[in-house]
Amino acid sequence: MRLLVTICGLAAAAADEWSHKYKPNEDVTLWVNKVGPYHNPQETYVYYSLPFCSTKPVEQLEHRYDALGEVLEGNDLISSGLRFRYQEPVNDHSKICSMKLSEEDSAALQYAVRNHYWYQLYLDDLPIWGMVGELTAPDGATEGAAEVAEEQKEALLYTHKRFQIAYNADRIIHVNLTSENPVALTAGSSIEFSYSVDWVATDISFGRRFDRYLDDDFFEHQIHWFSIFNSFMMVIFLMGIVSLILMRTLRKDYAKYAREAGDLFC
Repeated sequence: MRLLVTICGLAAAAADEWSHKYKPNEDVTLWVNKVGPYHNPQETYVYYSLPFCSTKPVEQLEHRYDALGEVLEGNDLISSGLRFRYQEPVNDHSKICSMKLSEEDSAALQYAVRNHYWYQLYLDDLPIWGMVGELTAPDGATEGAAEVAEEQKEALLYTHKRFQIAYNADRIIHVNLTSENPVALTAGSSIEFSYSVDWVATDISFGRRFDRYLDDDFFEHQIHWFSIFNSFMMVIFLMGIVSLILMRTLRKDYAKYAREAGDLFC
């Protein structure tokens, strides 16, 4: 009994992302989740399906396995390995890692940028979105010239992530991500990834921290007509299957009762 009380007391006193309470300088885990094209939210891939480098080999990074809902949403949370400590800023352009682009890496990243790929991160269960890169007009294009076709634009990869984390007492309220330092994707070139973290106090309560995700100005709520149509057709199909089975069953029962009635009159 004493052991049980001790364990419960330790659990209640724990300060982590499960309780959403942190102490100064306590570790905060940044999770990477998935990537995919912005214009097709249903098409997603594991974050490291793109050749992003990390602080250590990907197979050694910690995975987070949550409830069934996380699996159904296609989430695969992997620790980023980046050092985040509560209320402790990270110096500007702290190095994550560096990599030399191969032909395959350059082609994969260029494809992602040209198809407007976004990625998703999580910090204290708060979703964070960022773009992989941007397209820019080639050198020599004048400001008043006609719009350059996307095929002719140069693909640039964002290499710096700037995090601004708002906190209230011992809880994280908001996380903003700014992608910076775009570089050209050229096979054989070396790219260095970096990040920085700023902590800002706020008076917003913990219970209202998800209000911003319901604001149209923060996140565009698109109506996914294909998903609605797909769900509608699935319901119609299932209703047809059930109706067919019910009609066949009733037909067999009717034939059986008709034969039994005929035998009685004979």
